[in-house]
Amino acid sequence: MRLAIPLGYGSDKARWEWIDEADRKLEACMTEVAVEVVVTAELKYREQVLRQHQHRAERKAALEEAERKARIEAEHQERERQERLAQARIDRLLGDAAAFRQASDIRAFVAVVTERLAGAAAEERAALETWLAWALAEADRIDPSLNGAFLRPMED
Repeated sequence: MRLAIPLGYGSDKARWEWIDEADRKLEACMTEVAVEVVVTAELKYREQVLRQHQHRAERKAALEEAERKARIEAEHQERERQERLAQARIDRLLGDAAAFRQASDIRAFVAVVTERLAGAAAEERAALETWLAWALAEADRIDPSLNGAFLRPMED
């Protein structure tokens, strides 16, 4: 007869093995077998506890790494968002400056036309005044310094 404690589940190798022999029967080894069963059980328990601890430590490290990566990605996304907002504000500022220049150009053009056509005939004067009023109204409409458009980027 043979009694063995395997190295592990499904293992063909034995951690301990007792064999019935002519000079020593298996029954005579029962105290030794009982001690080895308890010792092996304790070893297996400790190995399992250690594996669980290692698994928890690895899982915790993986979660912390995932959290760190998520935080870095969120910070990256926020930086990009802030950069887009800043660029949008600059683009808006440049657009407002261009609109201001256009309004100034229109006003300068109106001033030149008014000066050159000061001696225009009365019948032309009515059409000229209508055109002048329209041109100045358009200049005022696109002028960000008059319509407050330059303040909008600061509201973002």
